Amino acid sequence: MLRGALGLWSGEPLADATGAFVEAARARLVERRLTAVEDLADLELELGRAEVVAAEIAPLVDAHPMRERLRVRQMTALYRTGRQVEALQSYRVYRNLLAEYEGLDPGREIAELERMILRADPVPAAAMPTAGEHAPAAPALLPPDIPDFTGRDGPAGELHHLLTAGRPSSALAVAGVAGMGGVGKTTLAVHVAHLASSAYPDGQLYANLRGAEAVALDPSDVLARFLRALGVDARAIPNDPVERAELYRTRLAGRRVLVVLDNAASEEQVRPLLPGAASCAVLLTSRARLTGVEGARWIDLDVFARAEAIKLLGRVAGDARVAAEPDEAAAIVRLCGGLPLAVRVAGARLTARPTWRLAHLSRMLRDERRRLDRLATGDLEVRASLALSYEG
Repeated sequence: MLRGALGLWSGEPLADATGAFVEAARARLVERRLTAVEDLADLELELGRAEVVAAEIAPLVDAHPMRERLRVRQMTALYRTGRQVEALQSYRVYRNLLAEYEGLDPGREIAELERMILRADPVPAAAMPTAGEHAPAAPALLPPDIPDFTGRDGPAGELHHLLTAGRPSSALAVAGVAGMGGVGKTTLAVHVAHLASSAYPDGQLYANLRGAEAVALDPSDVLARFLRALGVDARAIPNDPVERAELYRTRLAGRRVLVVLDNAASEEQVRPLLPGAASCAVLLTSRARLTGVEGARWIDLDVFARAEAIKLLGRVAGDARVAAEPDEAAAIVRLCGGLPLAVRVAGARLTARPTWRLAHLSRMLRDERRRLDRLATGDLEVRASLALSYEG
């Protein structure tokens, strides 16, 4: 099947067309062809047809001299046909090109292949594919779900529907959660992503884009991180941001991957990170609706209602303590403004002080001048979260 498909290739794809979209499409087609050539070479080597591989792959190595996977298969084919010197020469040409144009050393796998050839060791028939490229493990970058997740049944159900049953068949599904700092956007997004993960068996990608901070993450850096998670060797990641985005979309083509982009700053930051494949989906969070993201369906997240806030306080501090002082529990969540982060911090402070009564904490929070100082524990701090929005 691979040989028949490759036999249909003739000349340069889209040769008479121009434009940025055409260049990206051409790059994707060339990448798919080269991957098919490498897969075919592996199968031929397994069948003992090293002579065929050595003859057929040579022109492609000349045309793409910096592609390590092609070079590995050529070296293996040459060595298995008794042409050890030529296999080593191929490696040295690649090493010199890499040093001259990229200032890098060859990857670990191809360097190990050279050592095996020098020692005249047996070389695996399947050509030693570079780490993770031939059958990359599914990325699983999601943070852990929060055990005491509380409330949000309506928004969680709507988001889950958008990412699974409600997704269109021909377009990328993009769902967004917007709301003020501390309202629980990340908690909800991570929870829903875990619920929907079975619908995306090829993996889940996650990045905190730091959109509310003074310096947001560069999407080009996020692309590099995602490409490494998808099995691309760091040395093979392009320097050009556009080429990184093209390789990223090529890697996701035909795969079911959920991409969670947390704390996004702007449409410009998000757009390069959107997959091109309709088989994937994206879940965004941001302090403001990014209405310029095409096709995104947004949910606005508000503070908790009193009952939800009291339930969260009980989940964190203990249901028995909250039930013993219901009026004080209501006062605490009122003084926290129903903000989930503030309620969680208040519950954590009670957990750290098992001898405190809820009345003691509510008295402390009634001092408006020091309230934000007291809503802090460990690395959770309400003031810091609110300050990012205030300063912005």
